[in-house]
Amino acid sequence: MRLKETPWGAARFAWGYLGALVVGMATGLLALIGSAVAGAIPACRADRLGFCVPRVTVAVAVLALAGGFLLAGYLTRLGPRWALWCLGLGLVLGQVIVETELLALGWVILALPAGAVALSFERPDRELARWCRLAHLIALGLVGLQFLAWLLILMLF
Repeated sequence: MRLKETPWGAARFAWGYLGALVVGMATGLLALIGSAVAGAIPACRADRLGFCVPRVTVAVAVLALAGGFLLAGYLTRLGPRWALWCLGLGLVLGQVIVETELLALGWVILALPAGAVALSFERPDRELARWCRLAHLIALGLVGLQFLAWLLILMLF
């Protein structure tokens, strides 16, 4: 089922969108199953504050995203760098969806696969250009800062 050769050009974007779509659907399904199972656990039923079920659901979703993107990166030959960029961007954009509840789902559908494909693009016969390495550092810094800010807000409130 794995592709025979690494996709280049527009095909790379198409496979990136297909991989992200399949992983997103599988993650949503597994998160729903995790939420239902967590609601049936006696320890979660006894939680008076109601934090048990959302924590289990988020943990299942993050694990499903990580495993799904790594598997999709392998099967589509987009590679582990694509999977890690999708996971990082997915965590940040997922946090935006939770915070804003607006049309952020459209941003995930449009921005996540394209951004991950663009950031993970490399040619085997050439070294990365200086601007490309700088773009990687800026994107990685922004993802890291956003995730740290989210963790800080989560701990304070």
